[in-house]
Amino acid sequence: MTQPVKAVSLRRGAGIVAFGTLLSRISGLARDIVLAGVFGVTGVTDAFYAAFRIPNTLRRLLAEGGVTVAVQPVYTRRLEAGGSQDLPNFEKSLFTLARFVLLAVTVLGIVAAPALIDLFAYGFNDNPSQRQEAIYLLRLMFPFVYFIGLTGISMGILNARGLFFASAIGPVFLNFGEIAGALVAWLRARGGQIPDATPLALGALVGVALYWWAQRIALHRAGTSTGWRWQPKHPDVREVGRLLTPSVAGLSVYQLQVIVGTTFASFLPVGGFTCLWYADRLTQFPLALIGTAIGTVALPLLSRKRARNEPINAALGEALSFALFLVLPAAAGIYAVRLELTETFFGWGRFAAEDVARTAAAISGYALALVPATVNRILLPAFYADKKMAISVYAGIGSLAVQAVLSWLLLDLDVYGLALATAGASFAQFLVLYVFIARSPHKPEAPAGPILKTCLATAAMVISLAAFGEFIRLDDGPAPVRLLALIGVGMFSYFFTVWVLRHQEFDRLKTQFLTRR
Repeated sequence: MTQPVKAVSLRRGAGIVAFGTLLSRISGLARDIVLAGVFGVTGVTDAFYAAFRIPNTLRRLLAEGGVTVAVQPVYTRRLEAGGSQDLPNFEKSLFTLARFVLLAVTVLGIVAAPALIDLFAYGFNDNPSQRQEAIYLLRLMFPFVYFIGLTGISMGILNARGLFFASAIGPVFLNFGEIAGALVAWLRARGGQIPDATPLALGALVGVALYWWAQRIALHRAGTSTGWRWQPKHPDVREVGRLLTPSVAGLSVYQLQVIVGTTFASFLPVGGFTCLWYADRLTQFPLALIGTAIGTVALPLLSRKRARNEPINAALGEALSFALFLVLPAAAGIYAVRLELTETFFGWGRFAAEDVARTAAAISGYALALVPATVNRILLPAFYADKKMAISVYAGIGSLAVQAVLSWLLLDLDVYGLALATAGASFAQFLVLYVFIARSPHKPEAPAGPILKTCLATAAMVISLAAFGEFIRLDDGPAPVRLLALIGVGMFSYFFTVWVLRHQEFDRLKTQFLTRR
């Protein structure tokens, strides 16, 4: 029997997603720590991350992007209408069609691996052995796309039902698979040689298969049908396909930014690709906990309001205010502790001091992208809920142009320059989205008072961190001690300030999570 849809508020739903995401991100951080220590920063890691970037890009396009976004409004509308006896047929037809399409994409990707590597990492042509290694690893990992595409559909269905935790925690399995693969590679290495990346690629493949298996269990518990039924002309399947085209087009433009970034990174000195990867992983931590969590919950909530023909202005403004309350201090904080953060988590094993410095430099650029990237993830669901997918295409084209120009202009600044280019692209995407949302009936009603208080509290935190660094000598202490001290000072100053200012978001969070309902 199908479970009833769970009613989840924005903050509680975001808290559920953030908690699941936190667990997956902690396991992801553990994976990165293990990989950094075992493999270091070498041509082998550059080849692996270049190869993994391709199925991971399709993961963002499918599991966390186009498919999920296209499924949710259709499935939510069906649920709001009370469901029907035809719902299992819709679910089976959707999964069946997806299986055939994803299998074809997987086979095509394996055949076209050399062309894909040239597209994503053209600079590897200057090093034929590195290019061949990347092609081999990509072919080994490409079945990743089949499993991750199925999780994209399951995420859309589970999120529409208000079941967020299973989707948020799923990547834990992927991370554990990679950790196991790295440990096998380490055990197989002999005489201090650089470990082979083959077990790491196989570990990623096993991990993503377990990810889909966990999602399938959650679907069955919710009463969702994942069986086989060949009915590609089912009306709801066709509606998903209609929404999928502009949605994937918009996200594809965004993923072209990834191609631009990785292509330029392949021209950097050896290790540049790897340092950018690790810097991105650390800055993605707060982005996932805040932007992705709130955006994930916002889409079904906004879709439900649009299905009832209710205005979304207040709900969208509330989501933006809540996101800024969390992401502004996170962005300032990660910039302030970038060196201590990198040294604490990656500064061991084969990861040398110069690799720490390069990675920290990249973090300083990526940190500038956190605020606009988070706001973008809140604004986009407003267009998706209204089925205006094409607007994401326009925003993506603008950000892509900025990304390409800045990457070319700033390439001499090494990894810092490419990270700055990413930040500039995020700002460009925000400007385009804001122009469209400001002219629409759904202009967010974001209260100025709470946002101003957030800015004041963030400024107080930055001043406190600067003063602490000026008067307390931490330069010679262990990195973890310095990191904990800076985090403690930053968190105390921020939350003390929002308490003094009687920030509405702080009060709402206390009410939401300390009051039993």
